[in-house]
Amino acid sequence: MDEKTLHKISYGLYIISSKDKEKMNGQIANVLFQITSTPPQIAISINKENLTYKYIKNSKVFATSILSEETPMNFIGNFGFKTGRDINKFENIKYRTGITNAPIITDYTVGFIEAEVINEIDLGTHSIFIAIVKDAQILSDEKPMTYEYYHKVKGGVSPKTAPTYSSKIDKINEKEEKKMDKYVCDVCGYVYDPEKGDSDNGIKPGTTFENISDEYGYLTNRGTTYNSYLIIDKKITLVDTVKHYLFDEMLSRISEIIDPSKIDYIVSNHVEMDHSGSISKMLEICPNAKIITSTRGIKGLKRHYKKEWNFEVVKSGDTLNIGKRTLHFVEIPMVHWPDSMVTYSPEDKLLIPNDAFGQHIASNLRFDDEIEWGILKEEAAKYYANIVMPYGSQVEKAIDAISDLDIDMIAPSHGIIWKEKISQIVDEYRKWASYTSENKAVIIYDSMWESTKKIAYSLYGGLEETGINVVLRNLRTNHISDIITDVMTSKIICLGSPTLNNTMMPTMSGFLTYLKGLRPKNKIGFVFGSYGWGGQAAGEIEKIIKDLSWDMPFENINLNFIPDEKELADIKKTGKKLVKYLKK
Repeated sequence: MDEKTLHKISYGLYIISSKDKEKMNGQIANVLFQITSTPPQIAISINKENLTYKYIKNSKVFATSILSEETPMNFIGNFGFKTGRDINKFENIKYRTGITNAPIITDYTVGFIEAEVINEIDLGTHSIFIAIVKDAQILSDEKPMTYEYYHKVKGGVSPKTAPTYSSKIDKINEKEEKKMDKYVCDVCGYVYDPEKGDSDNGIKPGTTFENISDEYGYLTNRGTTYNSYLIIDKKITLVDTVKHYLFDEMLSRISEIIDPSKIDYIVSNHVEMDHSGSISKMLEICPNAKIITSTRGIKGLKRHYKKEWNFEVVKSGDTLNIGKRTLHFVEIPMVHWPDSMVTYSPEDKLLIPNDAFGQHIASNLRFDDEIEWGILKEEAAKYYANIVMPYGSQVEKAIDAISDLDIDMIAPSHGIIWKEKISQIVDEYRKWASYTSENKAVIIYDSMWESTKKIAYSLYGGLEETGINVVLRNLRTNHISDIITDVMTSKIICLGSPTLNNTMMPTMSGFLTYLKGLRPKNKIGFVFGSYGWGGQAAGEIEKIIKDLSWDMPFENINLNFIPDEKELADIKKTGKKLVKYLKK
């Protein structure tokens, strides 16, 4: 029998969620089908080892969220390759409850169905639940994801608990993966195939796993671009290059427009390797080209590449005539390296500022009027928080230095080009540079036996009841680059860890090391923790926070073993006191 034939059966991809009293859980499922229309009845297949099975069996209700093709793999992995016995799958997930009180996930959901179980058919490893539909709503017009799309386009795999899992096919796939040098994520089951790349995250076919962007170790959920700009004039000028492994693509694009050997100038606004990485190869094509850069730029390029190229030094106020255009240069040191400068073309009213005003977005769309402002602001904030945040005073000076320029377009070295929302992004940069935060709180924690988690949730309850925007971030399930963005935009920062081996948890220690380097200012800090014996973690965290000169109006909470109801009530009050202190 050819078991691959079974994979020709059409399936969708869904999240099946249920509850058991106050507890909630959900899982990825692909076997769901309608049985009758009058009354409307559906059936689902669930592995009996799964926690969701237990919840459905006990509560007799479930909700189905129909996922769209835009659903990211880490979201699918959260519900498909992790167990609710170890984590709260609903943390930082948008959901609501309907008439059955089962949780309905609304993130990346095309529509949902609520159902009440009327029968269970035991099939050994799995059970089929037959249920009457109680409610159903369409939430978006996006295309629903099929199981085939999940496998072929997303690169997903089937977990061993899936009803469609085949050990024979899985063994074949394992052999193919070794042969083709694929990479499999142990957490979500995602398979990265270098031959296919990853269109969802802007990774082109042929990109090796080692060359996937790891910009400063932070997560680029929407991919990234490396932008180089070619100015066609009497003297042909290339402003910045790209990472070394993208040289061939850059050269191909240049060759579609001009003969690359005729390039006269290469402007290096910034020596970091993602922008200077192709200069050496470019000079093999155009050996007579002159490198235009700052004094610090020359030092960096010589030190890194060990080459004596044909350099020309420029400083703020210097110009370079290339024909119809005269390029102007402005040094902006420490935005975000000492050598950083911008190139300005007054004839085009074009500013090329390298990393400044960048965002990590890979898209076939080029300009800010083609992408929603909320997405642009989110990615620009994340970029600033993780790369530029320590240099607020230098950013303010840089903005002042370019404020008199007549600018119709800002073309950064990462992401999209600004032309319609220039004033908005400059205003955001001024706000971030002055360390101005929103009336928002973020709770960052790790927990071992859930005592610290209970404190975190009680704090969350107290803060939320005041009406303030609150974000809860578990260090095990949230990337530090996303958490840092919340830190930058929040006024109240709560940090919690249990004591492990006389110190804080490794996740908190690593996060605080990252935090210290970025030096966020003007924050209200609060520390909490729990311990069985010792209890040193809270004090260690507090010392680091004090070194950052944050305001710490209240003593930390450090509880022995499991907090009782009175202690949790007091913690909730502390959350309210923090907001009262903020608003005084």
